[in-house]
Amino acid sequence: FLQFWHPTIPRTTRASSDCFGHAADKMKLGSMIISTGNGSCSGWFTTFLLLTTTLTQQCAAWPSCPLSSSSSSSCQQQRRFNTALRNERRNSYYPADTTTAAMPTTKTIANFRQALGIRNIYRCASPDILGEKILVHGTDDRYAIAGHDRFVLEEVGLVIDLRSPSERNEMHSQLWMNKANMKVFDINEVYQPGSGRCAVRIDVLSPPRFMEYIEQEWFTPSERAHAMWYKVVDGSRLHELRIERLNEKGLAGLNEAILETGKEEIFRALAIMTLHLERNPGQNAVIHCVQGKDRTGMLIMLLQSILGVSDVDIIADYFRSN
Repeated sequence: FLQFWHPTIPRTTRASSDCFGHAADKMKLGSMIISTGNGSCSGWFTTFLLLTTTLTQQCAAWPSCPLSSSSSSSCQQQRRFNTALRNERRNSYYPADTTTAAMPTTKTIANFRQALGIRNIYRCASPDILGEKILVHGTDDRYAIAGHDRFVLEEVGLVIDLRSPSERNEMHSQLWMNKANMKVFDINEVYQPGSGRCAVRIDVLSPPRFMEYIEQEWFTPSERAHAMWYKVVDGSRLHELRIERLNEKGLAGLNEAILETGKEEIFRALAIMTLHLERNPGQNAVIHCVQGKDRTGMLIMLLQSILGVSDVDIIADYFRSN
């Protein structure tokens, strides 16, 4: 401190602001005390007291210091800038608390609607978003979980899940089904219809069976021979070849493959829905896959066809899915 404010250093170096002019003049007196003190501790101590007193007085009288109006305005602007800078830094270190009022997610179960021509059967995409909402907001937040999300969580008695295990977010899925008090049945378990709520998992589009069907039914003999080689040395090329054939067949080919490779699972899903709704006629059922389009659309189409819904209405209902 004394080295910076020593009187032998030019005034412009000691302080750039005229606000400290009087303090610098007083330091000349401190220099005299130092010289008369012969380097004693008392001389340095007296100088320190003088400097501290002088600077304290100057800081206390800052707003009324005898400066020109332009210099005073400059000092005031500098002080306001310094205050704003300190506030900005403080806010960056201590951000506002946003955990007390988390904004609800705007996501909802996609493609949800009642199946055309069927009173108590609904269709939708994956309902795992319910688990995400419960994880963030809990089940008591009526604003975060509302509409058809609340309907699935509280009023659906049977859920038919047509996804493969790799397509499922198991944590979110288990979370919302536990909150809904649903018993989960896997495809390998024997389903016994009861009076409670349940979810049955039926993998209609098994990837191994699906890919094997493409190779056996859509590959040419030459491509099948290449496929045997690709399985050994280049699995990525085999996958590309399968996708090429699937794209050539389009939506009709996809539905064909689902019906041919998943006929047993589709039959089982239809049988479980019939048994459950006969046992619980007042309950609602939901059928879903990942997007609520193809596998869900296939099962809904079969139900609508059995119940006499016209082909025109079945097609129109299918294309309502995004």
